[in-house]
Amino acid sequence: MLFIMIQSVQLAQAQPQQLFPAVSASLQDDATTLWSNPANFSFSPKSSRAYVAQFSETSTSLGLARQLGVLGTGLHYTNDETLGDWWSFGTGLALRLDDHLSFGTTSTWHSLDSVDNNFVSWDLGLGYRPLQWLGFGVSWNNLGAKTAIQMTETVSLSSGLSLLDSKLQVGVDYISDPSTLTTDVGVVQYTLRTFPLQGIALQVQGQGTDQIGLGLSLGHGYGTIGGFSSFGETNITSIVGTSGIDDTSIFARGRRIAYFEMNDGIPYQNASGLFSAPSENYFSFYNRVHKASTDPAIKGMVFHIQNLSFSLAQLQELRRELEEAKRRGKKILIYLEGSPSNGEYYFASVASKIYLHPAGSLELTGLHSERMYFKGLFDQLGVKAEFVRRSDYKSSPEQYTHTKGSEASKEQSRELLDSMYSHLTTEIGKNRSLPEATVVALIDTAPFTAAQALEKGFVDELMFRDEFRDVLDTEFGDFHRLERNYGHQTPSGWKHNSEIALIPITGMITSGRSQAPGLFGGSLNAGSETIIAQLEEAADDSNVKAIVIRVDSPGGSAFASDQIWRAVELAKREKPVIVSMGGVAASGGYYVAAGADRIFAEDTTITGSIGVYSGKFNLSGLA
Repeated sequence: MLFIMIQSVQLAQAQPQQLFPAVSASLQDDATTLWSNPANFSFSPKSSRAYVAQFSETSTSLGLARQLGVLGTGLHYTNDETLGDWWSFGTGLALRLDDHLSFGTTSTWHSLDSVDNNFVSWDLGLGYRPLQWLGFGVSWNNLGAKTAIQMTETVSLSSGLSLLDSKLQVGVDYISDPSTLTTDVGVVQYTLRTFPLQGIALQVQGQGTDQIGLGLSLGHGYGTIGGFSSFGETNITSIVGTSGIDDTSIFARGRRIAYFEMNDGIPYQNASGLFSAPSENYFSFYNRVHKASTDPAIKGMVFHIQNLSFSLAQLQELRRELEEAKRRGKKILIYLEGSPSNGEYYFASVASKIYLHPAGSLELTGLHSERMYFKGLFDQLGVKAEFVRRSDYKSSPEQYTHTKGSEASKEQSRELLDSMYSHLTTEIGKNRSLPEATVVALIDTAPFTAAQALEKGFVDELMFRDEFRDVLDTEFGDFHRLERNYGHQTPSGWKHNSEIALIPITGMITSGRSQAPGLFGGSLNAGSETIIAQLEEAADDSNVKAIVIRVDSPGGSAFASDQIWRAVELAKREKPVIVSMGGVAASGGYYVAAGADRIFAEDTTITGSIGVYSGKFNLSGLA
C-alpha cells in the first residue's frame, strides 16, 4: 500500500504536493522509496516489488518499481489531459555510511508529448535512524526539473516513529519548494499506519486540512494488495500491490505447511568457501523451526532429509520443537532418502509419519567410539611423546603415549556411550510405540533394507519423492500451501526495541582473533580477543537486555579460556548472562561457561572434563 511514484501527476500546481498513497519518507524502505528518499534502500537491503494504478479526475497513471538490495529501478506512465502521455524511467542507489546513516540518489529519464526534448531529473536523499524506533529523512526531489511544465524542485524534511515492534507507525513530513522556503509555509503531511492483524494494514494520511485519505491492504501470501482513496482539492483513487515485504496471508490460516530441507550440517556462523555460497547458520534454522512450531497459522511441518551432520545435542533441541508442535496439534511428516543412520532416524522418529525411499536402507546400527594410537609408529621413528596430565581421565594425550586405551579412558567412553545410547533407544521407542528392549534388540540386527524397516515398524510407508508430494494432498488437503522458505525473514529496516545478544563460542579456543574457515574450507576457532570484544560490546549496549553464549567447543588454550571467563564475569555485572551448550562443552568449553548466571545443556551434550595436559615431542631419536 506504499507508493509515492505518482508525484508528477499534479506538477503543474503552484504548490508542490506529495500524492497518495504514501508514507513518511523517514519510514519507507521498500521498492517505492525510489521516488521519495532512495537513501532508505540500504536500511532494508532486500528484494521487493511494487505496482500501482492511480486514477484522478484529469489523469490515469501506472507504475512499477523493483528493489534489489541497495539498487532500485522503476517505470512510470501517466496520461494527463493537459500534458498528454508522460513516460519516466528511474534508477536509484543507496550507500550505507554507518549503522545509522545512509545516502541515496535517483536518476529519472522523462519523455513527454508536450516537451520537445527528453530530460533527466535527480533526487538526493539522506536517511538517519539513530534509535531502533526513530527515523529522520531529508530529500531533494526533481533537481533539473523542466520549468516549462512547471515541474518544480521540492525539499522534504521527515520524521517517523516505528512502535510496538513496527505494528504502529507515525510520520510527519514537511514538503516545500526550496526557492520559497523563506516566504512560503509549505505543506505538512502526516501519516498513521497500523497492522492490527497479521496480513492487514490500515492507513490514514493527510496534508493539512485540504486533503485526507484512507487505505486498506491485505496480505495474500505472495505480497499485499490494497486500495487508497484521498479526498479534498483532488480526489484520487489508487490500487497498489507489493511483494517481498510482507508475504503473509489472511487467507492461508490453517492451510500453511512449513517445509524444510536438511542436508549435511549447518554451521553456527555463516560461512562460504571458494566454491560455495554463504550458507544459512544454525541459529537462523533453529529459529525458523521454532517459529513454525509456535505459529498458529501453520497447520503442519514437512522435513526432507538426506544427510545430517549434526551433534545429537543439536538434534535433540530441534526434535524438542517438533514434539511441542505435535502437542499443539500440528502434523509432522518426514521423508528420508539414502541410508539414514542413527542421527537421522533419531530426529525422524518424532514425526507423525515417516516415509522412506524404496531404494534406501536404515543404518540404525547403534553407537561406537574409536581412537587411533601413534606410539608404535613414534617408537619406530625415534619420536618420544612426553606429556603430563591432571588426572587419569584426561586421556587425550594417550593417542601419542599409549598403544591402546587405558582403563580410565575405556571407562569414560563406555559411560558416555551408554548414556547416549539409552537416550536414543528410549526416545525412539516412545515415539514409535515400541518397547525399549525391542528397539535394542532390533538395532542389534541392523542394518535394514527399506522393506525390512517397514516390516519392523521403523517407517510408515515406502515411496518415491514424487509420490511423497502427492501424499501431502492426502495428509493436508488439496488446498494446502507448502512454504519452502518458511521463516526466512526479510528485514523491515527496523530493529526490535530490545535485543538478546547471541555470542557463539565454537571450535577450539585460542588466543587472538577468531578465524573463519579459509577459501577451501576448514574449521572455525574461537579467538579470545574476538569473544571478549563481543561480550564487552553487548554489556555496554543499553538495547541488549541479556547475553546468551552458545558453547560448542572441546576447549583449547587454558590462558585464552581464562580471559573469556573473566569477560563473562564482568558482563554478568551489567546484565544476565546465559549459556546454552551444544554438542560438546568440554575442558575450556566448560570453563568459559562457568561464570554465567545459568547453564543449559541437553541430555546428549558432552560436557565437563575440567583438567589440563601439556607436553612436547622429543625428536632426539629421529634427529
